[in-house]
Amino acid sequence: MIESKHAAEYKCRARNTVGWSEPASSILEVVYIPSAKVVEEVVNVRLGDENVTLKCVAEHIEPTWKVNYTWTKEKAVLGDSSVYVIPLIRRSSAGVYKCIVTNSFGSSVPALVKLNTLDSYVDIEGFYRSGDEEQKIYVKCSITNQAKFRAVTSLKIIQRSTHTNILVTINQAGNIWTNRQNVYVAGNISNPEIAFLELLITKNNIICPGDFTEYFCRCVGVDKSSSPIIDESKILPIEFDESPKYMSDIQMNIKSQRIINQTLDFGTTIELVCEGDITMWDSKLQNIRWCLKIGGYGTFTPWVAHIKTINITSKSCYKMQRSIITYTVEIVNGTTEFICESGYTTMCGTGSAIAHMTVLSAKSTEPTKPQFHERAAPFPFFYISLSMLTSSLVVVIGIMIVCVIKWKISRASLKGNIRSESYKQKRAQTNTTQFGSGDDYLQPISTRRENFHEYEMIVGYTDATSDNKKKTSRCQIL
Repeated sequence: MIESKHAAEYKCRARNTVGWSEPASSILEVVYIPSAKVVEEVVNVRLGDENVTLKCVAEHIEPTWKVNYTWTKEKAVLGDSSVYVIPLIRRSSAGVYKCIVTNSFGSSVPALVKLNTLDSYVDIEGFYRSGDEEQKIYVKCSITNQAKFRAVTSLKIIQRSTHTNILVTINQAGNIWTNRQNVYVAGNISNPEIAFLELLITKNNIICPGDFTEYFCRCVGVDKSSSPIIDESKILPIEFDESPKYMSDIQMNIKSQRIINQTLDFGTTIELVCEGDITMWDSKLQNIRWCLKIGGYGTFTPWVAHIKTINITSKSCYKMQRSIITYTVEIVNGTTEFICESGYTTMCGTGSAIAHMTVLSAKSTEPTKPQFHERAAPFPFFYISLSMLTSSLVVVIGIMIVCVIKWKISRASLKGNIRSESYKQKRAQTNTTQFGSGDDYLQPISTRRENFHEYEMIVGYTDATSDNKKKTSRCQIL
């Protein structure tokens, strides 16, 4: 009988007196129907359990073969995948489930799963409500299948985190104990028909992330025949699903000045700062993220260089974080857009708390101004002295030019003599000194005080001491 193990390549060679022939080969492919196998043949669940999974696998098939799965229960087709999920267990969920695997050659023999529903004696419900004013966690345990109880002796709300933590217990005497302060608890187990236990944690008393975990109930009692009943409920996960909402405006610092949206020179280094909420626990921890878009085109991309983060304060289930980046303007004329966000997904701009800023840049055409530093202390005195000396020379040269012009005008084509008198004795002939004659004579200038004189030009006579002057022109240098 041909079996799957016989699949192979077979070769044949012939021989005569001359020798062997070249081998001839033939491939035998064995085609067969796959087998189905379930992971668990018996599954025990409680009423009210959620998302119970049944699994099936195909065996004895080649990897390249395509197979199809079919789940059925009492001739009803339930699914066409290797995994079948029952959303909620009810009494009608009990029974036999069949998995069939099919390929192009036929269908397998069904693989069977028997699902048993066990009586449930305790149920749990609860929720987390977000919102600034109504934020709270609520958990309630209640007795089910009350008709089987003669009495309920205890009921507990248990928190499953890093270790099992009994939050609230009520005993048969009606006494309630809790290991948490500032929480609301209530309960009554005197009658199985109305037995319950509830816990309310309000906004200011929620512990993050510890209170966002799994909860379950445990009940202890006796049935009508005085046999003990011990049961635990299904697991109730309480999750924090609130995204950060606050993000401040982005602030820009240039040389320690705080400004917003200004045109910057190409190559300017800026510092951008924003503050916002982030979640408090590691499993959902996201630091503030920066993204940028250069030139106004394309998409935003994450910026990961030169980032400094500082955790400022903690409030409720958030941390306030400050994020700082250093950036050098890279575009000559255009825009650079920045995003600061938290509560984001993979793509930039998806944050639940987000702030934007656009920076304008342009190439400066102004000449570079000299920069002076405090360590160059001698420089200011040197520049002041040089400026004073320059101004004095300009004044002296200006006065000389004025004197020459007045002298030229007064000559009027005649020759004259120049004489000098002291400032205090202008008319004393004995103090009159003749320096020369001719058209272009001028006494050299000295900056000494005693050489500051008044000059007088006489036109019409060659004798400088004569009092019969026709015309006199004076020029005084002080």
